Amino acid sequence: MGLVLSWMQEYRLGRRRLLDTMLAATYKADGVSPVLSSNWRDYARFPGMHPVAI
Repeated sequence: MGLVLSWMQEYRLGRRRLLDTMLAATYKADGVSPVLSSNWRDYARFPGMHPVAI
């Protein structure tokens, strides 16, 4: 949860981005780097994430 809160503050994200931020933090913690998403820009801001548009 610490990474989520850190990213929320660092990137000045509001509650609409909470789910994306939580998913990105979970992926990062589990070592998942490439993320398939129709909204790839939501993940591009986070370090270590490599979003792929579908």
